[in-house]
Amino acid sequence: MMTEDATDRVARIRRAFDAAFQRMCEAENPEAAEDELSNVLSQVYRLSEVVKDKLGKGIFYKAMLPRTIAAWPGQQHGRGRSTHMTR
Repeated sequence: MMTEDATDRVARIRRAFDAAFQRMCEAENPEAAEDELSNVLSQVYRLSEVVKDKLGKGIFYKAMLPRTIAAWPGQQHGRGRSTHMTR
């Protein structure tokens, strides 16, 4: 069984990302651009999986969670409260 180097995985993901991004930019209609955006996001997900494997999920989530929450203002408001509970 061959082992896979993370660098090789990243190179493959980068090539796929670049190709999908180029096709998205060259799309002649919104539907085609949307299809390629989906492909771009798929490559971003694949890259996040490589990072999780390399760093470990605990470190990955610890590093990403504060940035993710900060990127969505208003998401913290009401967090931890049930909207279904009434007084």
